[in-house]
Amino acid sequence: MKYVLNVGARSVARLAAVMLVGVVMVGCSSTKVVTAGKSISYNGSLYNASNVKVFTPRTDAVISSTETTSLNQVTKDQFNAILQQHNPLTVRQVIAMDQTELVYKTKSVKSWSDYQDMSEKFQSALKQITKFMADSSETQLQLK
Repeated sequence: MKYVLNVGARSVARLAAVMLVGVVMVGCSSTKVVTAGKSISYNGSLYNASNVKVFTPRTDAVISSTETTSLNQVTKDQFNAILQQHNPLTVRQVIAMDQTELVYKTKSVKSWSDYQDMSEKFQSALKQITKFMADSSETQLQLK
């Protein structure tokens, strides 16, 4: 009879241990939702793009340290008129991300074709950002 009690006590202990392991395993196997933030890496800087509401591209002609002129939607004739007055012309391309500005490129240009080459690369970068932000599985973009 004493042997049966020991077997019964062991069975209860084993059952309690199995139930405890089962409870712990249920807690471990629960689905965890991990939301990774989005970031853009460019020229050695890392920009947090997770909560950005609006990306606004901007191209400016830097006339002086205090004066800029927008080159968004500028025609060839308008550009050449500005270039005649300020040759070479410093052009700055910026991607505004809410309150943060990513200066994509600042370069002196001497002709319309220099400006066009610069604009094409900027448009390519903007397309990269658009594609990156639309892809929920991507977390970091190395902007070129």
